[in-house]
Amino acid sequence: MFNRESVAEDFAKSRVLIVEFTKKNGDRRVMECTTDLSRIPSQYHPKPLADGVEPNEPSDTVCNVYELGVGWRSFRYDSVIKIS
Repeated sequence: MFNRESVAEDFAKSRVLIVEFTKKNGDRRVMECTTDLSRIPSQYHPKPLADGVEPNEPSDTVCNVYELGVGWRSFRYDSVIKIS
């Protein structure tokens, strides 16, 4: 079972991961993704809100990632089939 902590550890070890998961509509999806800002084009970096708070606070159910060459995406931890 995957959760926020285990996925964060995986991203810390390998800055780019291949995540296979089941979408809400039941389709399987595989994406190459990262949370490492050095691998994300600067124009796509999250911008803090006026009060300095990040726009996407970490969630215990959903992981926000940058899919390489595509853009920001998310997946639910409970839908992950495999991470490599």
